[in-house]
Amino acid sequence: MAAVPLILYLLYRRRKRDVDWGATYILRRTLKREAKKSLWKQIAIIAVRTLAFIALPLVFLRPYLDWQPPAGGAFAAAPPSTHRLVLLDLSPSMGATHGSGGRLEAALGLCRKILEATRHPGRIDILPLDGSQEPIVHEQRPVSDIEIEQILGMLELSTVPADFEQGLRVALQQFRASHYQHKELILLSDFSAVDLKHGGRFAGTVQALDKIGAKVFCLSYENRVADNFALLDMTPGMDLLLSGQPTIFYVRVGYYDSRPAAQTWLSIRNSSGELLIEQALSLAPGDKTFQVPLSLAGGEQTLTAALSDDDLACDNRLERSYHVSDRLQLALVQNLDLREGFDNPSTWIKTAFAPQKAGGAETRSIFQLEHVREQAMLKGHDHLVKQTLNNTAQPEQYRTIVDAVVTSQASADFFKDKDGVILVDVDTVTEELEQALYNYVVRGGTLLLAPGPNADPDTFNQTLRRLLPAQLAPPAVEQIDPDIYQHAILEFAGNPILRELEASDHGNIGNTRFYNGYQIADNSMADKADVLFVLSDNAPLLLHRRIGRGSALLWTAGLGGEWHSMVVHPVYPVLVARLFNLAASQRRFALNLEPGAPIVRKTDSQTARISLPDGDEQTIRSVAVGSSRFVRFDHTQAPGTYTLYPYQGNREILFRYHVPQDRRESDYRPLGGQSRSELEQLIHSPLYHREADLVHAVGATYEGSSLASLAALALLLLLVLEVGLIRKWFT
Repeated sequence: MAAVPLILYLLYRRRKRDVDWGATYILRRTLKREAKKSLWKQIAIIAVRTLAFIALPLVFLRPYLDWQPPAGGAFAAAPPSTHRLVLLDLSPSMGATHGSGGRLEAALGLCRKILEATRHPGRIDILPLDGSQEPIVHEQRPVSDIEIEQILGMLELSTVPADFEQGLRVALQQFRASHYQHKELILLSDFSAVDLKHGGRFAGTVQALDKIGAKVFCLSYENRVADNFALLDMTPGMDLLLSGQPTIFYVRVGYYDSRPAAQTWLSIRNSSGELLIEQALSLAPGDKTFQVPLSLAGGEQTLTAALSDDDLACDNRLERSYHVSDRLQLALVQNLDLREGFDNPSTWIKTAFAPQKAGGAETRSIFQLEHVREQAMLKGHDHLVKQTLNNTAQPEQYRTIVDAVVTSQASADFFKDKDGVILVDVDTVTEELEQALYNYVVRGGTLLLAPGPNADPDTFNQTLRRLLPAQLAPPAVEQIDPDIYQHAILEFAGNPILRELEASDHGNIGNTRFYNGYQIADNSMADKADVLFVLSDNAPLLLHRRIGRGSALLWTAGLGGEWHSMVVHPVYPVLVARLFNLAASQRRFALNLEPGAPIVRKTDSQTARISLPDGDEQTIRSVAVGSSRFVRFDHTQAPGTYTLYPYQGNREILFRYHVPQDRRESDYRPLGGQSRSELEQLIHSPLYHREADLVHAVGATYEGSSLASLAALALLLLLVLEVGLIRKWFT
C-alpha cells in the first residue's frame, strides 16, 4: 500500500522535454566547465564522509588490539576497576637460594613490578601467608617509589610455616567486600609438599573464589632438585649435666633431596668457641639421630652445633644451654640396719658411686651418734660408727653426696636441697615423714621407692598411698629357684636416657637376672602413672608417676642383691646415676624451653634486663618468694635465643634461654606427582616456574588495548573536517 503513490507517480509523471534556450546553453557550458574544476573537491568530500561512516560503527563495536607482553620484564598492567591480591609466602623455606639470589628476594622483586603496574583506578593488596588477618592495602594510583619501598620494607621472613588455608580465607573475605569489577589472586610461594600436605582442606574456599569470578595465578619458587640439610634438635635428654661426666647428646639431622644419599659436616663448639667435635655425616633422605658423647666443664654452658653451608642457611645452626653441676646430692633413708658389707642394701648404693670414678660418692651419715653407738654396742658392732662416717671427694670432677639417715631422723628440712631421695627397705613411715616426702615431690623432687624382701605390702601401701604409682602385691615366688629367672625389658621407649640402659656400652640391663620381685595389685595403677621397665614375664619392674612438678618411682625388686644380680653388673651404677641426674634436672628451671614456657631465674637484684630474639630489650622486676627473689618472663612464644641479665647494671653476667624453631620448613622438597596435579586442578592454574610465564598468563585474560576511543575521536575530526571543507569550497 505504501508503494501505490510511487507507482502512480511513475505511471503518470510528465515526460521531460528539453527546450534549448540561449541563456541555459551558456549556463550549461559554465556548469560543465566548473564541474571539471571541482571534481577533486567532491572526491575529497566523499572520502571524508566515507571514513566518517566507517568510524561510526567502530565506536559501537569497540575494536581492540591483542594484548602484548610489556617490555623490560614489567608486569601486566591491569584494566580499570581491578582488585589484585597477592598471597606472599614468608615462611623460612623462602630464605633458600633461587637463581643468583634468594626466593624471597625474587618474590619481592615481582611484588615491586606488580605495584609499578597499577596505572588505572583499582586496588592492590599484599597478604603474607603467616596467619595475618589484615593485608597491606593500596588504592591510590599510581604507587610512588617511596610508597613501594615502604610496603616492601614491611615484608620479612617469618618463623612460622605458610598457612594457605587462612590466606585463601582472608582473600575470599576481601574480594566479597570489594566493589571492583575484576578480581585477581596471585600466589607467590615455593609450594613445598610439607606446606600443602592437607591441600584438600581449602577446596571449599577455592570453589567460593571461583564463584565470585576471581582468577587465580601461581608462581612457584621451587628448586627442581632440593638440597638441604637441617639441624632439627640437639639434646642429652635433660638440662642439667654433671661436670666431667661423659654424656650422650642426641643430635637429630634431616636431609631433604631426591638423591639416595649425601654428606655434610657437623661441628659442635662450647661457649668460648672451642671446637668439641667435628665429623662427617652421611644421610639418606629423611632424618636420623646421631649419638655424640661430650664432657663439659662446670657452670652454665652454651653449645653451638652447625652443619656445612647449603641452599637454606637458617636451619644449619642450633644453640642449646645447659647447667653443668659439680655435685649430685642424694638422700638415702632406711630403717636402722647394722648388717655389714653387702648384706646391707645401702652398701650397694654407695658402691654405685665409688670414689675412684667420676661421680665418686661422698657419704655422710647423719645418724644420731648416740643412738647408733647404743645399737652397735648391743650387737657388738662398735666399729660401724667409723665406717658410716666415711668422707671422700674428687673436686676435679662432679661428686655424689649421699646423706644417709634412718627414718626417724628424716624431715622436710633434710629433703630441701636434695636432688633425689631413695627409700630403701622401708615399708612404714610416720604421717609427718609421708607429708614431708609428698611436699618434696610436689615441689619438683624425685623419690625412688625400693621396698626390700622383708617389706609388708599392706603396710607399705597404707603408709605411702599418696606417693605410689601402684599398690604392691605379695612377691611373685616364696622361694627363689636359681634356675628360674627373668630379664629386664624397656617398656617405655620415649626417653632416650632409658634406651641407653639397654646398650652394651652402658651395661645392658637385659643381661641381669631377676629371680623375684613384688607383684602389682590388679587395677591399682594411679593417674599419670606408667611402667618404664618390665620383666620378661610382663611383671612391672620400674614404675613412674608424675605428682605435681616431681615424680615418684617404684622399683619392685629391691636395691640389694637378694632378688637379682643387677648389683654386680655395670648397669647398676649407670641406672642409679642416670635416674638421679634426670631427677636433678627436673628440679632446675629449664634453659631450653617450649614456646610460651616461662623464664624463671633467682636473683638478688630488684630489676633485670632481658634481650629478645628480635634484638629488643625489656626490664623485668623481680618478685620476693620467701627469703629469695625471682624474675619471671612469660612472653617466649617467638623462637630464638633470650639473654637474661639478672643484674641490670652488669652485662657480663648473663644466661641464655632457647626456644626451638619449627623446622618443618626445612623439608622444602616441592609438591609433585598426583598431589601437584590435584592442586593445579583445584585452583584452575598451573604452578608457573618463570615470571614471564605468569605475566603472559595474567595478560592473556585481558582484551588488550581498546580502539573505541580512537574511533570516536576520528569520527569527530572527520565530521569537523567535512563541515570546514564544505563551508570553504561550496558556500
